[in-house]
Amino acid sequence: MIKNIVLGLEVIIFVLLTACSKESEQEDKIYTPVSVNIDLGVSAMEGNTVQSRAEEIMSPVEENPIRSLAIFQFDKEEQHDRKLNYRYLNFVDDSTPTGVLNTTLDGLKLDYQGGNLTTICLVANVSEEEVDKFYEESMIEGGSSDRLELFQLKEWQLELNYVDQEEGKKDTQGHIERMYMFGYYRGTLKEGTNDLKIMLGRLVARLDITLEAVDESITEKVEFHLDNVSTKAYVFPGDKGVEGGENRYFNTKFENGISSGSKETRYFYVAGHSAEEAEEATTLHLYYGNSDFDEGKGVKIHLCNTPPSETVTPNYWLNRNSIYRFLIRIKNSSSTSKISRGDESIQRSFLRSDGVQVINVNLKNI
Repeated sequence: MIKNIVLGLEVIIFVLLTACSKESEQEDKIYTPVSVNIDLGVSAMEGNTVQSRAEEIMSPVEENPIRSLAIFQFDKEEQHDRKLNYRYLNFVDDSTPTGVLNTTLDGLKLDYQGGNLTTICLVANVSEEEVDKFYEESMIEGGSSDRLELFQLKEWQLELNYVDQEEGKKDTQGHIERMYMFGYYRGTLKEGTNDLKIMLGRLVARLDITLEAVDESITEKVEFHLDNVSTKAYVFPGDKGVEGGENRYFNTKFENGISSGSKETRYFYVAGHSAEEAEEATTLHLYYGNSDFDEGKGVKIHLCNTPPSETVTPNYWLNRNSIYRFLIRIKNSSSTSKISRGDESIQRSFLRSDGVQVINVNLKNI
């Protein structure tokens, strides 16, 4: 009996000592503010070799500005405490109603972290409500909603919300309500003042899709939609993107066809997309005349890093913060020339020197 009492006392003492030890560890993590100046800018989209501003593209005040900034700082063990290491800045006011294109964050107070390795992550244009939801959903059972680990931020996905069709516009259904961006710094901070430069990159790619009638006017209805579109994006860049959905997106119609020599261009913003096989790629499904969406007729064109070719190994990915330009040259004449891989209606395709993927399609083969 006495032995059991002694053992019980030992357990109690051990628990108390452990608790005191943990409290001591928390006390050791003293918040030491240092001044950080961050030169903040927005990276140009990759592939932006040709600059055009048709009315259907999101305007510069929609595509480029920083309206708000959520700042997350992690310690050397990749831990984060919201009460100490989180900041939220709003750049929209009377003088900057649409936000800023670049700015310097002067005198931002961040944690010195004892001079150890730290990771500072910046998420632009995310709302405070979205941040609150992220903290809540990332809470480990039995833990605190104020605590995060870096791997959780790397798994954070943001939903792209598309705007409704605008009155009087040809096509704005591919526009998004918020242009999310991300950038980060991984290194050490010194005592005193720190000067950092961080460039933000957009979480989306822009698809510029142009249809051109080459040899004669197309008098019947032409329409297309996109399949396998990623409508969610990872905040943190990595070697993967959110898989595309199986639903149909962005039904686009040219009821009266396309005149000979004319071009019709539409613009779509989609999340970066990872795909290893052709059936996983984001795909443009083009229909002509009496072809029927539901019967699956028409031409399927993969929209990815490489144009259809019988000599180049395809790369079915779409990279974030990039512009992809596709020129679909539609012919309506008899021809037997076609590539050996892919849809038999797709003929010679190539990457032009200005970065445009040129894809020839023959309607006679549909």
